[in-house]
Amino acid sequence: MASSILSAANLSDLSVKSEKLFIDKAVSLAKNPDEMMRIKHHLREQRLALPLFDTAAWTRDYEGTLRQIYQESQSATRH
Repeated sequence: MASSILSAANLSDLSVKSEKLFIDKAVSLAKNPDEMMRIKHHLREQRLALPLFDTAAWTRDYEGTLRQIYQESQSATRH
């Protein structure tokens, strides 16, 4: 889940495959405030452009999916 969120935020380089790599990445970021600022700046600048933060579109898609599930379940119970 976290990897897909990082990918959607165009921060795949923060994704790691193990607990050890996670700790290594966290320590590295803690020791590198310039890198942390780069990440924060990226998120601030891209917040409105990234689909990850487009809650209105996500809500529309989710509601549409729920409607489709409901319609399919109603159709199945009629047959």
